[in-house]
Amino acid sequence: NSTSAVVTLRTILTAHITYSVSCGNGGYASTLKARAAPPKGSSGAFIPKDLKPEQPERNGYQFVLTAGAKSAAGPADCNGNKTVTKFYAAATPLKAGVTGTRSFAVNDDGTIWVVDGGVAPKEPFGPPAKRLTGPVELATRK
Repeated sequence: NSTSAVVTLRTILTAHITYSVSCGNGGYASTLKARAAPPKGSSGAFIPKDLKPEQPERNGYQFVLTAGAKSAAGPADCNGNKTVTKFYAAATPLKAGVTGTRSFAVNDDGTIWVVDGGVAPKEPFGPPAKRLTGPVELATRK
């Protein structure tokens, strides 16, 4: 489940960068619901279809997207929606110790952070959270 959570966070990160460049006018959406709206004239949204913005859960983890620390109002996006200058996304187990033993977070800096337990790393990131360095660490840490 934790591998899926990290893959989903990376998907959210990549989609958020795409959104910022192609629709957000340099800003970021502050909710998954805002990101679920496709740009005018397009049928494709900026989040995977199976990650429902009203109940963002996947493989035992819940996902959240909010404005990041020290964020300010950004420009209107291509749909006229408000944006923010920084974002924060997190993945926490639905049942800590059962569906997952670690929580994860990422912000506009692009580094995924991990911490043991059911509470996601908070900004500014630092101990006890650790940088997730790659798939080898993910596969070897239990």
